[in-house]
Parts: sequence; structure tokens; C-alpha cells
Amino acid sequence: MVLRDQDGRRHALKPGALLGACEMVEQDTTLLLLPGGKMVVVSYDLDTVLEALQPSRPT
Repeated sequence: MVLRDQDGRRHALKPGALLGACEMVEQDTTLLLLPGGKMVVVSYDLDTVLEALQPSRPT
């Protein structure tokens, strides 16, 4: 999975590596906690992030 933070930097991580996600309502963004304590802010609300992180389901 590749994430792009608000500064345009890309972060590659394997599925399931995300340690936590925090909704930042005031900014309409989400703070992600990655392995090694790295924090990344993405420009999506928490619901959008969680939906994107769900495993694909066959139809």
C-alpha cells in the first residue's frame, strides 16, 4: 500500500502494518501511526481512510 501525506511524500507499507488512526475533525484529516513511531497526516477523513484500508472482497 502506498500513502501520500499532506506534504506530498509517499510512504509504502504492507497491508496490516498500520498501528492506529486518529480523526482530526478540525482539519478534516486523519493522523496515521506507522511502525517505528512515524506519524503521517493524510487529507482524508477517518471514514474514507478506514474504507480504503478494508481488504478487497470478491464480487
